[in-house]
Amino acid sequence: MYTKSKYRQEGICMEHFVGVDIGGTKMAFCARGKDGYLEKQIPTGNTFLAAQVKQELDLFLQSLPFSVDGVGVAIPGLVSQDREVIRCDAIPGIIGMSAEFLSQGKFPVHFLNDLRCAALAEAANYPKDYLIAVALAGSGTALGIVDAGHLLTGRGFAGELGYTCMATKDDSVFLVDDMSGGNALLRRTGVSLNTFLSRIRENDPEALEEVRRAGFYFGLALANVIGIFNPHVLVVGGGMTSYPGYFEAALASCKQHALAQSLEGCLITRPKDEKRIVVLGAMEFIRRIQKGEPI
Repeated sequence: MYTKSKYRQEGICMEHFVGVDIGGTKMAFCARGKDGYLEKQIPTGNTFLAAQVKQELDLFLQSLPFSVDGVGVAIPGLVSQDREVIRCDAIPGIIGMSAEFLSQGKFPVHFLNDLRCAALAEAANYPKDYLIAVALAGSGTALGIVDAGHLLTGRGFAGELGYTCMATKDDSVFLVDDMSGGNALLRRTGVSLNTFLSRIRENDPEALEEVRRAGFYFGLALANVIGIFNPHVLVVGGGMTSYPGYFEAALASCKQHALAQSLEGCLITRPKDEKRIVVLGAMEFIRRIQKGEPI
């Protein structure tokens, strides 16, 4: 039995939904209060466990001045029927985590891939009949599509841009993530994130070239997105796009290699609220579910 919001119990028509963004380096929480967002972030990492997710969620909910009507959780991996994590390369310790484990019957919890959450957040800014594509490059890369207000899900796993394949002239095959994601970039350079960021701040030519090269390959993936989906809007964001030269290289290679007819009229832009794009999408997702609106 789910607990009703205390505001509704008092006869005030106010509902409260919480968004959670579980990422490879941090987990973000967000809810809307009377005076703006109520937020919290904690570090994660590839050893983070489902029990820690539940503990931190419980602490955040306890800190709120209201009880909640639902929690939407953005997952950096594959989700089965919005109820269980079945693959998560960034945080393998949450594989098998279920919505029931987090809720314990106290409130509705639903899971959604993080890029689909981002797509829901961005689609709210454009006409409802538009096709919106959202591509983010962070530790890995992924894609979310909203077509006329509906998420494109396929049989459940559509949008895994990072797992799409490319090939070189010598027939070597690689994944988009292998060439344009942050984790792959660190593997190629053989240094820690802090060391690599330090080299960028010092304008180290080799580090900047690695960033540019990663951006170039991400741009090729974006060109494929434009050719396949012919979107009205292509939103490009993620942590990697803040690295000097990455977004510029991606944009240049995308425009050079995209089908001209599909590129024409496609707005390529940045997220409206990049800091919160995923967590706000998680809030929108749970709101739609609880309101019975189409997703």
